[in-house]
Amino acid sequence: MTNYTYSLFIILIIFITKLNAGIIYVSATGSDEEGDGSVTNPFETIQKGVDVAIDMDTVYVSNGIYEGGIVISNKAISLIGESREETKINQPISSPQISIIECEAGTTRVENFIIESGSSNNGGGIFSSESTIEVENVDFSNNSSSNNGAAINSIESTVKVQNSTFSLNTCNSLGGAIYVDPLTTCEIYNSSFTNNGAWNGGAIATIGGGKLLIQGCSITNNNAVGYNPNPDEDYPTYGGGGGIYQEWSDSLEIYDSEIINNTAVNAPGGGIAIYLSNDIIIDNIILNNNSSLGGGGGVMFLRTDNVLFENSTIANNISNGNSGGGIFIGSESGLESIVIHATFNRLSIFNNHAMSGGAIFCWSTILNLYNSTLAQNEATNSEWSGGGLASHYVTEPNIINSLFYDNIPNSIHNGYPQTSVLVAYSLVQEEWAGEGNLVDIDPLFMDPENEDFRLQLTSPCIDAGTADLDGNGFDDNDLFYTGSAPDMGAFEWVIAAPNLDAYAQDSTIILAWSAIEEDLLYYQLDRATNAMFTENVDQTYVTTNTHTDYDIDTDIEYFYRVSGYVGYWTDYSNTVSVIIESLDLDEDSAMNLNYKIHQNYPNPFNPVTTLQYDLPEDGLVNITIYDMMGRQVKTLVNGSQTAGYRSIQWNATNSIGQSVSAGLYLYTIQAGQYQQTKKMVLLK
Repeated sequence: MTNYTYSLFIILIIFITKLNAGIIYVSATGSDEEGDGSVTNPFETIQKGVDVAIDMDTVYVSNGIYEGGIVISNKAISLIGESREETKINQPISSPQISIIECEAGTTRVENFIIESGSSNNGGGIFSSESTIEVENVDFSNNSSSNNGAAINSIESTVKVQNSTFSLNTCNSLGGAIYVDPLTTCEIYNSSFTNNGAWNGGAIATIGGGKLLIQGCSITNNNAVGYNPNPDEDYPTYGGGGGIYQEWSDSLEIYDSEIINNTAVNAPGGGIAIYLSNDIIIDNIILNNNSSLGGGGGVMFLRTDNVLFENSTIANNISNGNSGGGIFIGSESGLESIVIHATFNRLSIFNNHAMSGGAIFCWSTILNLYNSTLAQNEATNSEWSGGGLASHYVTEPNIINSLFYDNIPNSIHNGYPQTSVLVAYSLVQEEWAGEGNLVDIDPLFMDPENEDFRLQLTSPCIDAGTADLDGNGFDDNDLFYTGSAPDMGAFEWVIAAPNLDAYAQDSTIILAWSAIEEDLLYYQLDRATNAMFTENVDQTYVTTNTHTDYDIDTDIEYFYRVSGYVGYWTDYSNTVSVIIESLDLDEDSAMNLNYKIHQNYPNPFNPVTTLQYDLPEDGLVNITIYDMMGRQVKTLVNGSQTAGYRSIQWNATNSIGQSVSAGLYLYTIQAGQYQQTKKMVLLK
């Protein structure tokens, strides 16, 4: 048996195993006493379905309202609701305090539910203890906890949350929505947190060694109201973190997220508060309009080490009565000997406010500040000032390729004698010694009044930086820049990507795009048969901004994108797709056809498959997809069509554009007196 054949065999075994897993049905109109968990005779309560289920089973819950207090112990099962909008688990007011779902020592998947009004000491929505839990397409609202994690509380667990919402959840301690304990690893993807509240960590909190990953999330309008003015010396709890709170933890990673309008009412870290933690990575976030009473209106890093913060915008944050309107990083007062390390790269920091360090306040920090723009920030304390950067105690800022402009009252405040500020290849509005610096020159921002701090083409900051950031005499190979040298500031000037249009003409596809005028060498036009440009990829190189594609087949969807080479590659254009359908058959050839619907391809599939069918004559055609319960999912074709070979694609969405769950589906064609049904399998 070849390796390829063996791999297919293993995949087939896994696939058959999944299909053979049991499904236990629950309906609000069912019966625990007389039901057997079948589709025609379901149980009434979720707990009954859970009790009957064995490892690898799915408890399928029909639309309706169900009572919480569900315990899942020592099992690996899936709890799947019929629809996210209409399958609800709540907790009546008269019920005792207990988590809506409690998972113990097993593996549980929870999908397509509303979980609301749960109340317990820990985890009003879900409490996980020594478990693995996956949550997808779940809306948590109005859950509460007298301790930690109003929506989800995880103890010694592995937690993964996807495509879920958390709103109006509250707790009296840590994590208005989610709490991560010292031995938990938690991953959160593509989820939103709105109007949650806690003592510390209005939306999310982790403490004592837990690992937290956040990606593609929106964290808005959350509040932390607590503060500990006298933290324990050995194990302090500081407080704050309107959006996120982390303390004594192993790692925090935040990517591609928005943290907006959060408030630490009585403590530091309006958006994020991080204490005594290591290995912090924050990449490509928007940190906007957060506020705190203490330091770090946007984010507080206190006694943290190994911080990487890059490719982000920190704007319109306020530290009320303290330091670091955008960012506070350092140690507490009186701990000057503790030195932390941080790298800030490609940060756009503007319109932040504090007493000292309008944009950044540093205390006992070795800070590398690279390719960043600090503009229109304000410090209100004349003695500690530093509208852009305030540097104090054993701090060593290393500022390279950066822009300081229109900060009030000054760009950089070099505080006590222990500080040593190095500035090179940067524009600082006040004179500052250092190689390659520009002094008091207008950087020519695109539109600073509307917060657009990109550089105009004529800016003196273009190609004015250095590629040797560490000063070892060699360029940093992973530093992206165009031209002869990096630009100063957060935004490397690049030529705008082309805008692409395409349309079919006869049996060809005509493509045209906006022309690049500056230093164009040639365009690269990519063609593929999938939107990810991984299948049947062809590349054509042209010097004009039009192209006609003759080499095409009918009934195949082609995807196109274009980029220009000007000594470097511009970004890709928008992606367009075109399909040329088969010509109608003449009468003689049509008579040779029979009605037929072919097996979809690929099958199994994820996320797109093609359905092909043959029509021997003109007529009304209906092609509809159903789930295994016989419910209509989506109608693909419903209208008159002429005879010929036809095809249609399905992208695994329902009639309102929502992605459907993995599983077995039916597709049916009806044309005249002809009707046929086939099966297909969607994998996730």
